[in-house]
Amino acid sequence: MIALFLLVAVVALALARRYCRANSSLLPWPTSTGSARGRANLLQARWETSALNAFHDVLVSAFSRKGAAYSLARIFYGVGTFVAALGVLGSVTGLLYEAYDIARVAFWSSPPTSAHGLAKRVPLDSSTTTGNSMVLKPLIPGLTTPLADLPLLLIALLLAQSFHELGHLVASALPPAAATLSRVGLALPGAFVALIPAADERRFPHTRMRNAASGPWHNVILWIALYALKGPADGMKLLLWQDVGAQGRVVLAVERGSPLSGHLEVGALVTALDDFVLAANPSTADPWRAYLLSDSEDSPLSSEGGWCVDESHFLAQPATSCTPHPGTALFTTFPFSSFPSPSDEHCLDPLSVFRSPNVVRCTSSSICAGTATCVAPAREERLLRLTVQERDHGHTIVWKGPRAEVYDQVRVGRYLPRIPLVPLGMLSLITTFFMYLSSITLALAALNLLPLRALDGGVMLSAFFDMYLGREQSASDDLEDIELGRSSRHPRMGRQSRWRSLIEIWVDRVVGVLVVAVLVGALWIWVFAAI
Repeated sequence: MIALFLLVAVVALALARRYCRANSSLLPWPTSTGSARGRANLLQARWETSALNAFHDVLVSAFSRKGAAYSLARIFYGVGTFVAALGVLGSVTGLLYEAYDIARVAFWSSPPTSAHGLAKRVPLDSSTTTGNSMVLKPLIPGLTTPLADLPLLLIALLLAQSFHELGHLVASALPPAAATLSRVGLALPGAFVALIPAADERRFPHTRMRNAASGPWHNVILWIALYALKGPADGMKLLLWQDVGAQGRVVLAVERGSPLSGHLEVGALVTALDDFVLAANPSTADPWRAYLLSDSEDSPLSSEGGWCVDESHFLAQPATSCTPHPGTALFTTFPFSSFPSPSDEHCLDPLSVFRSPNVVRCTSSSICAGTATCVAPAREERLLRLTVQERDHGHTIVWKGPRAEVYDQVRVGRYLPRIPLVPLGMLSLITTFFMYLSSITLALAALNLLPLRALDGGVMLSAFFDMYLGREQSASDDLEDIELGRSSRHPRMGRQSRWRSLIEIWVDRVVGVLVVAVLVGALWIWVFAAI
């Protein structure tokens, strides 16, 4: 529904923008504001400026002297050109692998049929887990990522795109055939650099390839820097935050309006879910997620069995249906029988059972002393016990309903700030942001290196053909050759130009179809798996 809403909103905005352009006199405000140095288009969510033109001119002047700055930049972007050339092959290989993987998930595993229509796709075997083995994982706020992470996603995308465009801006100032900067800007949800190429740019395919490779190269450098800083960042994290993963999980936030918001304090330590202890476990990277999102909803998932309660008290409680008795849940004798009799099921207050100071756990009634009997919540009740430690006391919270709702409504972590003034959720926010930035910057590099005409990879492919198949002639080139009597200098140029045009067209079409198919397939699989 969120994706559909966003699609409708984008279409409505595009239609409104088109209508307002055609009827600009109806607008109560001008369509653009700002000075000659900066301009913002309100309808396009677009801002642009020529303020960096002087900086680009300084770069052109510094590089034209061919000093140390020119030498270092030439080596740096020369290495980037080589890496990007390999990246073109790598991005196409990754695209083909992703297309194969989507086809494998889509056609070699079948969704279960149910009375409710669509359901989660079930793989044929353990190696065909829906979406888990896919390289491409769509970041869709509200579907594949929390909706609250939308600002972080937009900021990470803006920073990654800005650093990408910085590469084009700097490399375009290198001789020969230095370009002229027209303007730079921000257009939701990214950045752009508008360059006026030199008149003789077509004569220097190496320069064009280097300029095109500079953007993805900057993304690769940013990703390497983020990866290299991971170790020092972990060390700094331990100085400012305390790892309490060996004790449980810290509550960082509770969704507003959640039934848990009045019972679960931010900063409380959840030590166990039912009898599942949330201590650091080498075999389970995220025990909170693993337990709450497990497929089984049976209750209790208990390693210690049921609870001993007074048998006379148990038998005196209402039986069969607990709906007329709020605050109670159906308990049955433990161990569970396949066909329980009505006398085995009665309504009890879960808190009176779980919070009893003299509670005794049992696996059968024979363990209970005196007239006590062993009982446990009925499977259909779906009760979840949260053992919580708050300040100097502990207590138990009982949740009734799907465990996945607790996962959606409560955000936890394993670090407590050592300094009281540091917000609890700051570390989680920083970690999530840099995770998105790392993923997005690498994805931008791979996407821009695809050999499509509209992307950097297409420019690199065209420049490659210019270097090894001869420069593609334009109409002005042909006219100049005829006027100067050089029309027979390259007798096979026309045939080579036709061949390279055919190759470029078919590469662009095939890769474009693959990109669309992979994007649609990935979205379909992830949306289908989320139902």
